[in-house]
Amino acid sequence: MTNCWLLKGKCLKKQPIEYYGFVYKITVADSDDLPKEMRGKIYIGKKAFTYNRKRKLSKKKRKETGKRVERTVVDSKWLSYFGSNKQLIEDVKNFGEKYFKREILHLCYTKAQLSYYEVVEQIAYNVLSTNSYNGWISCKIFKNRFTQGEALKHKD
Repeated sequence: MTNCWLLKGKCLKKQPIEYYGFVYKITVADSDDLPKEMRGKIYIGKKAFTYNRKRKLSKKKRKETGKRVERTVVDSKWLSYFGSNKQLIEDVKNFGEKYFKREILHLCYTKAQLSYYEVVEQIAYNVLSTNSYNGWISCKIFKNRFTQGEALKHKD
């Protein structure tokens, strides 16, 4: 893989175990090989390192284990991830990964913290009125799962 995730200028090749996910920024290079409207364009997003998969068990397995579903933790393929925006994904396919710089802005301990910092960065970079792939800002964080103190305590 030629294009890795950069964390404080260094290439991150494996998941830091204590973290749930990360908030990132993808920046398009300012290259003459690209159309003018693409140059310098950014995308702010979030990505979990893993996710939980639920699978219904067969009748035989249910009798053996006494459980109806099996839960497993699955890698989210974050190393090769280039965002969820369709236009961004298409541009990466058409022009190649070498023109897209991927930076980790925050490592987060919880899902709520991940959502919070994504919105913080989207507002800080003013993604709705600048040259960006982001089309909207959306967030739902429950107070009982996240406090401002948690944000300050774990800020990287």
